Amino acid sequence: DALLQLKAQLKLATLEETQANFSVQNAMSLLNTFLGNATFDATINFELPVPLGKMELNEAELLTLALKNRPELITFERQLLEADRDIASTKADFGINAQLFASFGFAKGSEQLSEIYTNPSNEQLLNFSIGIPLVDWGKRKSAISIAQLEKEQIQNQIAQDKLNIINEIKQQILRFQRLQTEIDFLKEIKAIAEERFEISNKSFVLGNISLTDLTL
Repeated sequence: DALLQLKAQLKLATLEETQANFSVQNAMSLLNTFLGNATFDATINFELPVPLGKMELNEAELLTLALKNRPELITFERQLLEADRDIASTKADFGINAQLFASFGFAKGSEQLSEIYTNPSNEQLLNFSIGIPLVDWGKRKSAISIAQLEKEQIQNQIAQDKLNIINEIKQQILRFQRLQTEIDFLKEIKAIAEERFEISNKSFVLGNISLTDLTL
């Protein structure tokens, strides 16, 4: 019975090894695709990174750096500038308008086509006009109010987006600290499991436990 159990476990282990090798090959293929390599160099040796020590994160410093370097902040500044531009443009559209138009050319009339372009006279024109709105029935005030309301909406959205960014950063900090704690616990669990395995293996060799207990 013990021999059959060992053979069954060997088959399962062999199957798991085959599946693991397939996973490795698939990961290598994905890595090659990411690196843009047509073929994978089998001579490449991979090394595990050196484990980092426990790090204490400064939340205030991280928030300052993130809010300084996040690309969304440039978008926020652009949106506010565009809102101010729209307000200024709206005020200008309903304000005093001045137009200057100048032209210069040659003119001559004749019944003969060839004489039209012979010794023409100079013709100059200069127009200057000013438009002053007297009554707009509240149209200017309404348009400016709409532009200002749109700016307020943009400001509120930006404030909400900044809060979301800050909350996201805080969550990342908490997640990083939690993962460090989990790693410490997992190291302890691993050490305990290895010690239990050694004890169980020696007990099995001495005949104090069954193969089933050893497997468990």
